[in-house]
This record gives sequence, C-alpha cells and structure tokens, in this order.
Amino acid sequence: MGRRVVVTGLGAVTPLGNSLSEGWANWCSGKTVRRKLEPGEWGQQALCEIAPVQGLDARSFFRLPKALKLSTRKAHFAVSAARMALEDAGLEGDRNSWLSDRGGALIGTCGSDMDPLEFADPLEGLGLSQAIGAVGTEFADGVLSGVTPLWLIIQLPNMLSAHVAIQLGLSGPNNSPMGDWIAGAEAVGEAYRMILNDEADFLLAGAADSALDAVDLCELAHEGIIAPHGSAFAPAEGACVLVLEERECALRRGGRIYAEMKGFATGLGSLSDEGSESCPSTVAAAMGQAGWSPRDLGALCPADVGCESHDALEQRICSVLEGLRPQPRLLKFKQRLGHALAASGPIDLAFSILSLQESVVETNLLSHDLGLSGLSSAIALTVGGGTVAAQFH
Repeated sequence: MGRRVVVTGLGAVTPLGNSLSEGWANWCSGKTVRRKLEPGEWGQQALCEIAPVQGLDARSFFRLPKALKLSTRKAHFAVSAARMALEDAGLEGDRNSWLSDRGGALIGTCGSDMDPLEFADPLEGLGLSQAIGAVGTEFADGVLSGVTPLWLIIQLPNMLSAHVAIQLGLSGPNNSPMGDWIAGAEAVGEAYRMILNDEADFLLAGAADSALDAVDLCELAHEGIIAPHGSAFAPAEGACVLVLEERECALRRGGRIYAEMKGFATGLGSLSDEGSESCPSTVAAAMGQAGWSPRDLGALCPADVGCESHDALEQRICSVLEGLRPQPRLLKFKQRLGHALAASGPIDLAFSILSLQESVVETNLLSHDLGLSGLSSAIALTVGGGTVAAQFH
C-alpha cells in the first residue's frame, strides 16, 4: 500500500490553556476566555472581543535560554507547542529517531511580529515628512539605526521553524508556509506529502500566530471583519503543532496513533457571489484523495470564520455535502477559542481529533480552513476505532 502518514503527537498553546490537555479540559468544562478589547489596547479602538494567551512561561521549553531574548512571542508559542507535541509522541529524548535528518519542522504563520512602535522614536527623531522621502542610506541611517541590529533576524517569519528545529535538534526538512490564514493547514499538508514521498519519517507541523497587534487589528477593522458594534470574529493568538509520522516507523517503536491522514487540498475561491461558478471544491479534492464519497464523511470541522463573506464562500465550497443523511457531526471551536489566524487550522484539527479519539468506530473527519483572501484548504483524516492494531490493520 506504500507509505502512510499518521498523527502521533499533539501540542498546543491556546487562550484556553498553555497545554493541549489544559485547553481541552477547559473546553469540555465550558470555560469561555473571550473578553472585550479595551479602548486604546494594542492601539485599536474597535471594541471587539479578543482571546489572548495568558501566563505562558516558555523558559522550560527552550534548550538554549538565551534564544528567548532573540525570539518573538509567536516563537515562544511555537517552540512550546512543538516540544509538547514531541513529548506527547514519545520522541523526546529518543536520540536515534529524532536527532537525525529524517525529522524536521514546518511551522506556518501569517507574517512577522513587526511592532510599529519600534519605529516610533526613530521616525519622530527624523521627522515624518523626511522619513517618508528618505531612501536607501538615508532611511538606514535615520530610522533603522534607531532599532536593534538584530531586528531583522528576530522578525523574519521563518524564524519560527528555525527556532523549533534549533531547540529540538532537528536537522531535516525545514520550512515556513505563509499562505494567509491557512498557513498552518499548509504546513500539515506539506508535511503529509513529504512523508508520503519518503523525504522524511516524521515532521513537526503546525503554526503559531497572533491577531493581537496594532497592524493586524487595524487590518481586520479595515476589512470590516471586526467592528465597534461587535462581530462573531474574535481575534486570538496561540500555536498548535502535530507530529506526523510514517506509519511503519510509528508501529515499530510502539507509538500511539491518534489518526491517519488521508488527503490534503488547497484552492482559491472568490469572496464575491459572482465568483461562485469558478470556486474550486477543495473539500471534494481532499475527499477524493482519501477515496471517500460524501456519505463516508462522519465529522466536519468547518472554517467557521464568523464574517458574512467567508461564511458564504464556505457554504459554496461545502455544497458537495448538502443533503447528506445523516449529516456529518459538526465540530466548531472558534466561537470560544477565537481566531488565531494561521494557528487556528491546526488548533481546530487537534481539538477535532480529541473530540473523536474515544470513539469505538472509525470516523472520517474533514477539517476545512479559509484565508482572509479566499484561500481554502481541506484535510482528511480517519480518527478513532479502538486500538492501533484494529484501526490501522
């Protein structure tokens, strides 16, 4: 049957808790963490609801403590979630399997953690009109000289996957997908394909992100996704990392298997009604790879973005599932967790797996994500069914 890919570890930092077990327990108890954004907080006046991560101490997750000073908040999320996932998979400390070029990290994000306030003082000293007209060496001397020389290294988006690999000793494949809000799903999908193609035996895949900075909040307000009068979309932050592993490798070492990944697809759909005819069915593509018909689907985790344009696009993409009897079980998490941009896809995936793993019957799960621009992704997995031997015969 060739190579097959399974999920053997999960780690997460979410608004509901600084570990996946804590977050899941709080989810099951009905805890809500969304709160009102205060006037002037993060430079944003739109009094939307937000869902921040609170109280994370990343020091214990970093093998090289000095790296904490050379990394961003999102990198702290990423390294913490990745180490927890590795421990959950039973690979932490297994020098023969994970300190090799057969293991790597793919950590997605929407962009850098650039804080405009870092440029405030240099810009004020140069004068705004002069700064706008400055080019080349003028800008470097007048503005960039006022920020830390390490600014670029710290802020580069690929530093998330770099820090994860450095702190965990992974010398294999390393990449940083940046496909809008679906970057985390892209990381999982790319890892799946790399393992299928024998480019790695296991990969840490997921994302870390935050919508809680002045730039992102202003962008969300400008797009009309958040507004002073309230919105179902709650900007959030967090990280989630999955360990994807070649099935035979996992079985040989006696690893626990949460799920088997069966398919992955992406596409671009129009957010306008006029584009409905050309909207690609990523849902159908992922199910086709898995060999499923719509009636084979037992559970669906929708993008559930919470704004009118995206909800309409999701409905068109998922039209292939209309009229099914019985309807797939719907798994929705953003209503209480908020939307952590690129990290939301992997968080949804992990929470969906936990929702279904105790089932004595195998359940085919489809996790669907949408980006700000209409990018779409779908991941197909089979979850549950009892023991590893019974489930993956």
